[in-house]
Amino acid sequence: MPTFGPLGDGTDAENAGPTVADGIKPGQYTCFEVCQPESGILEVVMNKGMNAMSARFVRELHQILDVLQYPVTAPAEQMTVVRVLILRGEGAAFCAGYDFKDPSNNKANQPFLQHALSGVIKKLREIPQPVVCGVNGAAVGGGMSLALAGDLRVGCREKARFMPTFVKLGLGGGELGTSYFLPRIVGRGRAAAHLLTGKEISTEQAEQWGLLNEVVEEAELAACCRKHAKELLGLSPKGLRLTKWLLNHSQELSLSAALDREDLAQSYMVADKESRQVGKAHIERFKGSSKL
Repeated sequence: MPTFGPLGDGTDAENAGPTVADGIKPGQYTCFEVCQPESGILEVVMNKGMNAMSARFVRELHQILDVLQYPVTAPAEQMTVVRVLILRGEGAAFCAGYDFKDPSNNKANQPFLQHALSGVIKKLREIPQPVVCGVNGAAVGGGMSLALAGDLRVGCREKARFMPTFVKLGLGGGELGTSYFLPRIVGRGRAAAHLLTGKEISTEQAEQWGLLNEVVEEAELAACCRKHAKELLGLSPKGLRLTKWLLNHSQELSLSAALDREDLAQSYMVADKESRQVGKAHIERFKGSSKL
């Protein structure tokens, strides 16, 4: 299919990559490896050198996120229903940001390319699945934005670094959601100190400030991400989706509006049979126990 716009000019149809109709299958991506370590979890691993955001990288990630949001393949042809997404880096970096060496990026219509890049961040927040990010090394520029868009972040000890380098490239310090996410996670003062100067945030700082939920040795990163994903699998699927929906909008709402949304979500969950079963099972586990 033609690929007009920011990720192609219509002449590279044979290189357009998988479409939403293709679903998510191992071996069909150039920039990612995908697998299901267990039913319900999709693991997407960036493992191509510095994992820079080439046109192909952006195109493939859009496709993966579109399938998670709008699965269209027949059950017999696709992976099991995905309830949690792991986005993890391997190699020299988590993600080095914009790929300045990619000819497709350099030839692209820049305003449309910018929209394609920011669209990935929107989709990470809009998909119903919670996102666990495994930060193995430097998260630079747009790569930092990918990590910030996750719901949980696990980092490698002494290797996970966050580098908002935008101002050093002659750009504004807010890019692909950094000015939105970072103040909300670490506070406005800390965010300003780094976005205005481009100074990196070390592993130690990230852990202290809550930017990293957990720090582990490099050899333990994959297992730790899967551990968090498995914990989420044990909870109500609809409850997780509604919680992510509430978190996405909570910062812009008044207390009264936030309470109204929570009331709506809880009323729906109480009436949902599957969610009641999850709650009942949890209560049964603690009956007769003196521990909470």
